[in-house]
Amino acid sequence: MIEHRLAKADGIQMASVNFTTKRIKIRWDNRKIQLSQILHILAQLGYSAIPYDPQTSQKALEDYNRGLLYRFAFAAFAMMNIMWVAVSLYFGADDDPEYRQFFHWIALGLATPTLLYSGQPFFVGAWQALRGRRLGMDVSISLGILTTYFYSLYVTLIPSAGGDVYFDTLVDFMFFLLLGRYLESISKTKAIDATHRLLALQPKVAKKVLPDGSEKLEAVRLLSAGDKVWVHPGDRVPVDGVVLAGESHLNESMLTGESKAIHKRIGDKVSAGTHNQEGALLVEVQHILADTALGRIIALVEDAQGSKAPIARLADKVIPWFVSVTLALAMFALVFW
Repeated sequence: MIEHRLAKADGIQMASVNFTTKRIKIRWDNRKIQLSQILHILAQLGYSAIPYDPQTSQKALEDYNRGLLYRFAFAAFAMMNIMWVAVSLYFGADDDPEYRQFFHWIALGLATPTLLYSGQPFFVGAWQALRGRRLGMDVSISLGILTTYFYSLYVTLIPSAGGDVYFDTLVDFMFFLLLGRYLESISKTKAIDATHRLLALQPKVAKKVLPDGSEKLEAVRLLSAGDKVWVHPGDRVPVDGVVLAGESHLNESMLTGESKAIHKRIGDKVSAGTHNQEGALLVEVQHILADTALGRIIALVEDAQGSKAPIARLADKVIPWFVSVTLALAMFALVFW
């Protein structure tokens, strides 16, 4: 939906969303559309976007997981207590009007804060979907939760109307949904951590050799093919290149899985992220950052995390129709039953 909406905007050349890492890659023509306009489009779809920053992204993900855990724990506490109310009603308290009404109010007191606090992720998701003019599972979940709550509230406030309350069903439903979302979020976090560990292997600076033979610390992104850098013992190789001088052993296990150090001499190729164990090496730069073997591995990992199986892509297409048909059948049953 995000990619489809951005594709309609004049000046957007490419938009690719990765929901696992919660990132979007956009290429645009600055003469036709500004970044602020792109962020405004995303805000209209219900997504608050900012330029990518690893620390900010990591903190946001941790805050989201922590919030899910708290809401899940609250729902678990409410579920354990409300089940005692449900058991009491099922085993005879429902036969006495006074006891029934008493337990209905207790269940209402447990279900209301659970609905307002633990149910927030579903309501926010449903609101974002409706703002984007689409129907998602959060819409049907929210409608189911609210319908169950208000029907049970009606039975509690007007006992003469008859009927049963389903506060326990409501709380149990939210508990299991939040459990699933929390486990899904944790698995995504682990996948993102794997990418971050790979990124940590890429040095950010290199010891560039100047024309007069002296060394200067230089950001790797400022290097270009043909530059020369020194890799001293204990350093990680900052670029893909070829050895011009020196001899050493490199630990290339992060690329090959082989724990035994590989002997390197003049003319041998070295890869970014590998660990120099012994002598100093003078390396001529051939590739940097995303063009290195390590950079290509990271790109492949991120692409794999963002890709979807055919069944998942089919589900994305079917869900809006499924929700629409479900709501239509529910309205039909409400009107004609």
